[in-house]
Amino acid sequence: MLLPHRWLKILLSIGSFIILLMGFQVWQIKQEFFVQPASNTKKLITIPKGSSARKLSYILQDNAVIRSPHVFLALLKYYDFSHHLKSGTYLLNPHDTVWSLVEKMERGQVYQINIQIIEGTRLCDLVKKLSESKDYHFTPSMLNELQNNYVSLEGLLFPSTYMQAYGESVLPVLKLAQKTMQEKLTEIWSGRDYQLPYQSEYELLVAASIIEKETAIEEERRLISGVIVNRLKLGMPLQMDPTVAYGLPGCEHVVLKGKDIKVDSAYNTYRHRGLPPTPIAMVSRSSLMAAAHPHQTAFLYFVAKGDGSHLFSVEYEQQKKAIQQYLRVTNAN
Repeated sequence: MLLPHRWLKILLSIGSFIILLMGFQVWQIKQEFFVQPASNTKKLITIPKGSSARKLSYILQDNAVIRSPHVFLALLKYYDFSHHLKSGTYLLNPHDTVWSLVEKMERGQVYQINIQIIEGTRLCDLVKKLSESKDYHFTPSMLNELQNNYVSLEGLLFPSTYMQAYGESVLPVLKLAQKTMQEKLTEIWSGRDYQLPYQSEYELLVAASIIEKETAIEEERRLISGVIVNRLKLGMPLQMDPTVAYGLPGCEHVVLKGKDIKVDSAYNTYRHRGLPPTPIAMVSRSSLMAAAHPHQTAFLYFVAKGDGSHLFSVEYEQQKKAIQQYLRVTNAN
C-alpha cells in the first residue's frame, strides 16, 4: 500500500505536469495569434457581409491563417470581439499577426486602393480604366446617377487621387469627385473677374477645359484664357484644335489633319462660333482659376512652338509668320 506522502508526490507531479502543459498551450496560443506573423506572403482576406464569427474562423482556416477555429472563436469571445468585426476585404501583410488582422477588422480598416482622375484626360478614358479594373465594382450605368440635367459628365469630376475600398462599388468615389468639383467651381465662379463673356459657371468650366487641353504650362494658362475671352467678345470663332479633336469619333489621342477641320461637329470651333456644348476634358483647379481670371491682353492668336510652349500674337499676319517659322523648325526635326 502506498504511503500518503507518496500519493502527495504523485499528485504534485501530475499537477505540475498539467500546469506545464497548460502553460505550454498558452504560450503556443500567444505565439500563433499574437507574436508570429500569420503569413509569409501578402494575402487578401474577404469577409462577406453578414458573416458570423464562426464563418470568419473557417475563412481564416481555409486561407491558412489559423490552425484552430475553436481556439480563435474562444479568443474572440474572451476579448468581446465576436460581434464587432466588420465585413470587407482586408490586407494581411507578411509582418501582421493574426490579432493585428482582427484589430483591422474591428476598426473596419479595409484594404483600399487609389483611383486617379487625371486632369486633361477624358471621361471615356476614365470609363475605360474603371471598366478594365477587377479591384472594384463599376458599370457605366453608374454615371446615369450623377448626370442630372447635364448632357455629359465630362469635366464634372474633380481630378485627384481618391481612396477606394477593394471589391466595393466605385459610385461613392465618383459622387465625391463630382461634389468636390461642384464646390470648387461654385467657389471660383463667385470670385471671378467681372465682364467675362460666360453666362454660367458651367460655361466657365467649358472654357477651363479648353485651357487644360491647350497647355500644361502654368504661366500660359491665363494667357490662353485671355485669348478665349477676347475672341468670344469679338464674336470670332475660337478655332481651338482640342475642341475639334474631341468631336471626332473614338477616345484615342489624334493628330489633326486638314480634313478634320471640315467635320461638321458641334465641337468644331472653326465652323461654329462660341463655346462647345460641353467641357472636353477633366479640369484642374489651376485651369478653373485661369478661366476665372484671364490675363488682359490684346492677343487673339497663339501657335505651338514644338516644345510645349506657345507664341502669342495680336495680328493675323504675326500669327502666319509664327506658324511658318515653327513649321520649318518642326520639319527640320
